[in-house]
Amino acid sequence: MIRCDTAVAGGGLAGMYSALLAARRGDRVVLLERRRRLGGSVFSLSSPLGPADNSVHLFTGAFRHCLDLLDQLGTRTALRRMRPGYVILDQGRRGCLRVPATGEGGHRVLHRMVTAPLCFLASDLWSFRSRLRFIGLVKRMERLQARAGESASAWLERFGPRAPEHGRFWREWALSVFNGPLEEVDAGLFARTALRFFGDPGASQPLLAEIPLDELLVEPLEALLRGHGVRLLKGCSLRACRRSGSQVLAWDFPGGRIEAQRYVYAAPPDALRRIEGLADLLPGFPGRATGRTIANLLAQVESPGEAGERPLGFFGEPFQWLFPAGPGRVVLVGSGLDPGRDAARCSTGALLERGLRLVAEAGLKAAGGTYLLRQSHATWLQTSAFEAARPGSRSPLINLAWAGAWTATGLPLTMESALASALRLDAERGFWSTSPAN
Repeated sequence: MIRCDTAVAGGGLAGMYSALLAARRGDRVVLLERRRRLGGSVFSLSSPLGPADNSVHLFTGAFRHCLDLLDQLGTRTALRRMRPGYVILDQGRRGCLRVPATGEGGHRVLHRMVTAPLCFLASDLWSFRSRLRFIGLVKRMERLQARAGESASAWLERFGPRAPEHGRFWREWALSVFNGPLEEVDAGLFARTALRFFGDPGASQPLLAEIPLDELLVEPLEALLRGHGVRLLKGCSLRACRRSGSQVLAWDFPGGRIEAQRYVYAAPPDALRRIEGLADLLPGFPGRATGRTIANLLAQVESPGEAGERPLGFFGEPFQWLFPAGPGRVVLVGSGLDPGRDAARCSTGALLERGLRLVAEAGLKAAGGTYLLRQSHATWLQTSAFEAARPGSRSPLINLAWAGAWTATGLPLTMESALASALRLDAERGFWSTSPAN
């Protein structure tokens, strides 16, 4: 029997951060994680080479919670702000995205025309005219309210015939951020997120980590939890919840039981159906997205130097970024492929061929195992129905709370959203004052 003040189920970012905030309040905290490692979906891909870091390292300036946490961990200095001279020319007549060539300076041209006056990888090299157009676009976003049940594509159509969605940018951005097409993404969430990202032009600058996320974020956060006395139970699944009326009495796990004053469930919501005593609280989400593919290539490499991060292509391309994935390994990250529309590009052979070619163009030599890691879905499509079903931090039980990106944070399902859910829960005075009679 374990007794504590706060018990947390789920060792992802939401669970880890919730546990840390509770410990800082002075609580005795126990955290359960079914896997042998912490980090949750930060490491959602596995291969014969071990877990692959599938969490994109693009902490934009808009992701304030992520950056604040890195400050707390003392690892923000390991980030570098990329200012490689991305250039957008006007209205697609001459438009292209230029990035520095690997090693030699100069520029490598990514052969994609950009018709939008705005790009996720915007830089200080925008023309004055482009900056004025960008400011005007943000002001129009602020004025144009999304309607209930409206899709992002319908919302963008109301901008008029010169709307930026007529280019590739918004479609690619939606695939990357929301894991879905504009026709299905909720307009309200899309608008709020776009303003959060682009309300300040500086917020669209990407920040890339010089070290993998486990070293940058997960391992330091785990060490901080231990330093605050949080008891970590890895490889330990929540099996059952003992309830009496409207409160939780105990959580059961293999070989033991936890009794606490407060309980925080920060694991995936679909896992609730496997937990006796909690299955009836499962949120009524629509089904997960299927038919779209996230493909990542994990490769062992031989190289005279360190493999650095670099952009590979636009969002919506098979692979957009290359990151180091530990000694002698790199991972190519891609998102937003639709097998129904891009069947030829989605085949295993085509993805392997393209990935290995990009590895070679990066000056690296593949050696040993190369694995294509696929996901049939990334998350739920963030439709109006999904947004309406996202719960707040409070559950129907007085001493059980929810945390996680799937709760109603006002953000897409991202690392930032996971941290925001923990911070919102931390502000729930009523929850932390809960002291059920046992």
